[in-house]
Amino acid sequence: MEKLRQKWNRAHLNHKVAIIAVVSIMIPSIIFIPILFGSMLNNTLNNELNSLKYKIDHESKRILTNVESLQIVERFFLGDNDLEEFLILANERTITARESIDFYANTLTTLERMVNSNPLLYQVRLYLPHNNVQEMMPIIYHEERKNNMYWATQDGWNFSYVDNLFPSAVTKELLMAHVSKIYNEDTLIATMEVSMTMQNMFNSIYEPEDGEQTIFIDNRGIVHGVSDLEMVKTILSDIDERHKSKIYYKIYNANNYVIGYTPIEALNGSMIIFKDITKQMQLLINTGYVVLFIVATVIIAITAISNRIISKLFTKFYDILYSIHEIQRGDLSIVIEEDGDDEINELGIQINKLTHQIKELMEENISREILIKNSEIKALQNQINAHFIYNVLESIKMMAEIEEQYEISDAVTALGKLLRYTIKWTNSNVTIEEELEYIKNYMVLINLRFDYEVLLDIQIDETVLKQSIPKMSLQPIIENSLYHGIEDIAQDTTIYIKGVREGSQIYIEIMDTGKGMTPQELDRLAKRIDGAIETTGGSGNSIGLKNVQDRISMCFGDEYRIRIESQYGSYTKVRVYLPVTAYF
Repeated sequence: MEKLRQKWNRAHLNHKVAIIAVVSIMIPSIIFIPILFGSMLNNTLNNELNSLKYKIDHESKRILTNVESLQIVERFFLGDNDLEEFLILANERTITARESIDFYANTLTTLERMVNSNPLLYQVRLYLPHNNVQEMMPIIYHEERKNNMYWATQDGWNFSYVDNLFPSAVTKELLMAHVSKIYNEDTLIATMEVSMTMQNMFNSIYEPEDGEQTIFIDNRGIVHGVSDLEMVKTILSDIDERHKSKIYYKIYNANNYVIGYTPIEALNGSMIIFKDITKQMQLLINTGYVVLFIVATVIIAITAISNRIISKLFTKFYDILYSIHEIQRGDLSIVIEEDGDDEINELGIQINKLTHQIKELMEENISREILIKNSEIKALQNQINAHFIYNVLESIKMMAEIEEQYEISDAVTALGKLLRYTIKWTNSNVTIEEELEYIKNYMVLINLRFDYEVLLDIQIDETVLKQSIPKMSLQPIIENSLYHGIEDIAQDTTIYIKGVREGSQIYIEIMDTGKGMTPQELDRLAKRIDGAIETTGGSGNSIGLKNVQDRISMCFGDEYRIRIESQYGSYTKVRVYLPVTAYF
């Protein structure tokens, strides 16, 4: 031991540093590589679990959206007064040919167009418990047709049946439907079937990703989707509470699985997605062996070359250290000589850049202070000019009221509120309540332009209304709903606005039932908003939404942004995620 200590004391500094470097790498490697490898396994597993959670959440939302689409159609039929009157009349007596023709031309064709315009629907059918009216395909049928269907005696949700309405033309496509009775007081006047293909409702069952399987279990315990039934029984035995979602990892028959279970309450059933990750886990284990071999090789190489490298580095290191001390004393004219292309020389280059940036930042800071002062003066001028505009608008309003032109008076009042909100000198952030008040005035003016009326349905808690949002963040979304979703259909409609708090964040959801977007259009829009595709100044709805997202991210952080969902021919939803800024 003494001889080793003496040899150590006589060794050159570069040799000591080289030995220390090698030992410093070897010891942590021996200790931490197994820990790191275990962490990699856990991370891989967690990533797979998180990915599955995202997938099952996404599928659940898509299914709920499809159910909502079916329910909207069902409510539309049930709310049609002409249809209800016709069904009641047909239940009481035989319908004449002229009455049938008038009903078909005035009511049924409209319902049929609405069904055909929804690409998610398969069909909507009404089965009448009498023969007092001729069948009007594809919507009105006699009761005996219903007896050909799998669900003839079962109301509610029915799954995985074929269209056997006409036995001579049975389709192979599996369907699902909601079957309900329509009564006039206590008298049955029709049975309604609102159907969709199983593939449209449960896309992941029929188009699974590699290694994944999806199944749906209905309220009768029937499993829909090809799977290992024994494994399904095992999974169900793992679920303690059927009304709660569960994501977990399980080894089954020597294979590794991530499994996701979630109840689909709207369909009175549940969905299971499981993925075989055996290959991924084995690949990671093999990668660990390769990493161990590479680390051993690197340690040997470091031992051979570290002495030469370290001896060269020390000279340059002390030159850079001296320069840093001079910079700390305030001498920004120091320039480190560039010599070579190693890391130490790169450090010198970066210090040179840093001193240059410090100089630029000092100059920019002075310019920014001047700009802020000028902006404050300009804002004050705008506020003074705004008073003149408000006074003129008040005069116009009084003139309109004197002439009893109250619609003009209301429009001028709304315009004045818009201008006051837009021009007033205030903080860049406002409350959601203030932003919604601006939108209401905006809609008063917008409705003057259209031959139809666009209503607002606002459902937001009082606590959400007091939260903070960048000024003019919601109006561009409303504007996009009008000009890219509603204007083409040109009919009375409603824009739905709701606000929801989820823990430490909230979201504002704006939904229109306009023309919607195709998956390709939605994907392209999302990329433009995220900056993956350049946004030009042409027509389109991506510039305003990108500006909204950029302002929210700059104000609250990158985790707060907007999310868009859309179904072509049906709806578009825009969610704005914000932090909770006010507590009660």
